[in-house]
Amino acid sequence: MKQIQKRGKAGAWKYTGTVRLNGHSVSLTFPIRSQAKEWCDRVERAIKDEFATGKPFDKYDFIPRKPEKPKPLKVQREEEKLRNKTPSTDWTLFRAIQEYKETELENLKGFKQALLRLNSWQKSEFAHLKLNEITPHMLAQWIKERSRTKSPSTVRNDIYRISAIYELAGKPLTKHGWGLDISNPVKEVALPTVHGNRQRRLNKYEEEVLMLAISEGMYADQMTPFVIFAIETGMRKSEILSITKDEISRTKRGWSVTKKDTKNGHRRTIYLSSRAVEAIQPLYDAIKDKPDNTPLFSISSHTVENWFVRARDKAGLKDLRLHDLRHEAVSRLADKGLSVGAIASQSGHKSMQTLLRYINASEKDIRKKLEQEI
Repeated sequence: MKQIQKRGKAGAWKYTGTVRLNGHSVSLTFPIRSQAKEWCDRVERAIKDEFATGKPFDKYDFIPRKPEKPKPLKVQREEEKLRNKTPSTDWTLFRAIQEYKETELENLKGFKQALLRLNSWQKSEFAHLKLNEITPHMLAQWIKERSRTKSPSTVRNDIYRISAIYELAGKPLTKHGWGLDISNPVKEVALPTVHGNRQRRLNKYEEEVLMLAISEGMYADQMTPFVIFAIETGMRKSEILSITKDEISRTKRGWSVTKKDTKNGHRRTIYLSSRAVEAIQPLYDAIKDKPDNTPLFSISSHTVENWFVRARDKAGLKDLRLHDLRHEAVSRLADKGLSVGAIASQSGHKSMQTLLRYINASEKDIRKKLEQEI
């Protein structure tokens, strides 16, 4: 049935139309009676059509929905926090990097360098762009500009950091990714080519003047054994600085250092030469009565970098890099006749191709071996 009720007072009458039919009851108020009547007719036809056409009757096609009450501010904040926690292609690069830093960074072996690069990206012009707004063309332009002041390897390492984020974003949830429908724009750009291997060797005279400069600087009691140890073992800076008392083994055959967790994720034992042992003996003696997890070196990575550069410049070796000590160590191991497998065991290189880039045999050694009888 349908009916119209007159409500209010003279001069301000209102008319409420009501339709009750087939279990439905719908009402709406109008200022004019004819509007109420026309509305009731339309509602009645729609309810009857429910049986004729099978289309369910929806009263909100004829009456406005009541506005939802605003949620309490606390609830709104919690919902926003939840939305922001769920990975999305609408995330900005800044937000994606923040998530990556919180969930993935600690699993990286070189996390300190990675953190510096990620922090730099968060300050870049891309930081506030959405993940799906960053295009290969934009990155290609960035590479072009960056390559004017930075080496090819630096540019590649920088851009690899956001490439890792896009790879994680596109990986399925079943593989511990973010499960987003997004492609990696880094795959669509040409990266700068690293030309050839670095051939910088450290000769005996250069080593002498470098060690003299280091001995005259601050932290000489730590820096001197660090540099000698690096040249003798080929260990990475982070590996040396993280050596603890319990990693050092002393046997009748000699001293060794066993790293349980290296950059490549493998356990490794590094055998020490007599020169390496002599260099760290005072440091070991100072901690031998302390807990097993006591570090052998007490200086930071930043301190090593800073004072190496000062000593290098003072010695007039401005083209020498700290990482060149590792190259030099590996090359000297090759000069001594160690097999590639033995060198890899000492240096920790997982890939033979990478190891061969580190080995720079000296001209003197090559010529000497060329003259040997076979």
